[in-house]
Amino acid sequence: MRSRAIKFGRGSHHRSLKDMLGSYFAAHYNMVGSQNFSITSSPIHSASAVAAFWDKHDTSVAASLVLGPDGVSVAQKLNANVNNTQHFMQLASSPGGGLEFDFKEVGIDWRLAFIVKAAEYSRIVLRNSCDFSFGSAGFDLAGGNAGYDISTSGPFTVLGQSITSLGLGWWLCILDIRHTAAEGASFQPQIYLDNGSGTAARSISFAGTGSTGVLLWWSSWLPKAAWSLGREVFRDDFNSLSTIDLGDTRAPGFNFYVHNAWPSFPDPSSTIRTGPATQSSDLSISNSLLSLPRKVTTWGSTLCSAAANPSDSSTYVGSAFQPPAFFESRSAWDLGPTFAGGAQSWPAFWSIAIENLTGSNVNLVENDFFEAPVGNFGGGGEFNMLSVLHHSDTIFPQVGHVTQNTQEGAGSLNTPFQVSDYHNYGCLVLPAGTAGPTNGLKMSFYDGVMMFTGIGVWSTTGAYSAMNTAHMPILFASGTTPVPADWPYKIDWVRVLKP
Repeated sequence: MRSRAIKFGRGSHHRSLKDMLGSYFAAHYNMVGSQNFSITSSPIHSASAVAAFWDKHDTSVAASLVLGPDGVSVAQKLNANVNNTQHFMQLASSPGGGLEFDFKEVGIDWRLAFIVKAAEYSRIVLRNSCDFSFGSAGFDLAGGNAGYDISTSGPFTVLGQSITSLGLGWWLCILDIRHTAAEGASFQPQIYLDNGSGTAARSISFAGTGSTGVLLWWSSWLPKAAWSLGREVFRDDFNSLSTIDLGDTRAPGFNFYVHNAWPSFPDPSSTIRTGPATQSSDLSISNSLLSLPRKVTTWGSTLCSAAANPSDSSTYVGSAFQPPAFFESRSAWDLGPTFAGGAQSWPAFWSIAIENLTGSNVNLVENDFFEAPVGNFGGGGEFNMLSVLHHSDTIFPQVGHVTQNTQEGAGSLNTPFQVSDYHNYGCLVLPAGTAGPTNGLKMSFYDGVMMFTGIGVWSTTGAYSAMNTAHMPILFASGTTPVPADWPYKIDWVRVLKP
């Protein structure tokens, strides 16, 4: 298969990654191993992070003077050492710095992508392995060929591969792959150096020189379906309180509602059906920042993008979003000096199936995009965020680091950071049939990077299969505290992306 070319007009050397990839999501959100190898990239994706994110096997990464495809930043070089062996780099399962990556979810279609340029070698092989099985494909960086060299073993299927010219000698190389049976080890996305040429047979075992290799600029490892997300279908920048139904009218047309009563919450047998409406006096906006204060009693300050229809509570007004979707908010928590533990509830950016709230389907599925449960805090305003997907018949099911039968895909960011700073918190939800033929998944992202072990997978049947069709409203909750505390939940903006 010969390459495609992305054409740009005058001034095209200064172009965005989104334009190069043809994908908004892939340009801005990265699963483990996604790496901008440019030396001008931001610290979390910086060149210095290569040593942490990637294990190098008989290879080294060195600086270069070669401009990347944006015509501005400088690429790095992956070199083969002098040993007569295979030379490759693979995603590190424990890169340190509080990060640990362990994912081996089956029934999902994955996409491994690199932006590469030939140097002394003009070919690479992209590969994903698990235990002793693998799926791989070769790419010719001189002739722009792909599809000539495909090799698999075990439960791997290569779904497709492509090579696209980005200009200046740079190529976007993509390998789409599916893993269909459970194995013991974690996936290991890999890039191999190949000293062959053209479409000749694969040649990945050889002796290098220590300074011969290829140039790297960017890589990504994401579910294939995530590349289609980029259409913004909902957004609130909180420039005004006018987008919030402060009068609890439950009239259509608002972005958020203060009404907290539903006919089924969390299920018809529950004695807890209602929460009082959030008081309008509790909400404030300053400099386009919405503040939700902590409360001593009741449910705290809660906003929801939907509310029970006053004319028919089995339906709703407002907005709820069926997957595939990406939910994202930029926000901050101000712990303040007076925080005390023992809260009944805690700050959360979350959702629950509208079908459960209205009683049309009482199969409770709660998706906590990000939350800050009490007991998980450290000193100095630093703590670990959690992202949990769980199913339960209780209003406050146990969540945390321990896997249990009412919980799926619990994960912790596990890296201390200042919560008083504003960060982007996002959650990707892909249904079965979109994420893969048999499974759906949830992944959570912190400032564009997937959080620690933040993957939850479900199938077409079972409790979590409700996630395949559920409509999910956006919920913000400030939480409660047993004593007055200066701990507002501050929100800059929120949005939802769809294909």
